[in-house]
Amino acid sequence: MKTMWVVSAWLTAVLGVFGVRPALAALVEDGPGQVLMVDGGDKNSSVGLVGLTLTGLPDGYDFGFMDGGTFVPIALTPKGKVKFRGFYTFAGGTQVNFALRYNPTGQIYTMDDAANDVTQIYRHPINPSRSSDPVVGSDYYRVLTLDWNLNGSGFDAPGSQGLIITLRTLKHFDGMAPEAAPVKLLGSIIFFATGLAGLVAWRRLAS
Repeated sequence: MKTMWVVSAWLTAVLGVFGVRPALAALVEDGPGQVLMVDGGDKNSSVGLVGLTLTGLPDGYDFGFMDGGTFVPIALTPKGKVKFRGFYTFAGGTQVNFALRYNPTGQIYTMDDAANDVTQIYRHPINPSRSSDPVVGSDYYRVLTLDWNLNGSGFDAPGSQGLIITLRTLKHFDGMAPEAAPVKLLGSIIFFATGLAGLVAWRRLAS
């Protein structure tokens, strides 16, 4: 048991050096909210996502996100062993409000609406030192599972057992975080420290 703990601790430390956290670590958000796209340190400033669902969408529903007041669908089409798969690219720093649309009525159910039952499960954390646009101060994540309870408040899908859509970033250090992750305020800290030093020097001269 001690040997296993030592190996686990060593592996965690080694992975941490490369900006990778243990894959089993997860963050669950039950309340309403949006998703912050975090670009890692690569050549571009975008976050490419692949969306997967093994069950498909209930009849009449589309999956997508809100662009202002407009619903933008992300097409999920049959692909290999995975029943449905779709792709989309967001700019780093974009705050995304994923949504479902029921086409027969045009009703839209957004993840930031408290009336809708959506659980966000973030997995495969990334060291914040790997973030680029924006630079965040805490772990962000490569994988996000959206668990929509279609039998819950705001939905009308008789017989449905819920809908699970998993989003994964295409590049290793690109990721997602719930709503707005803490941003490093390095410039503000330096400014504050400089001002504080100046105040101390002024008080010494005055005395």
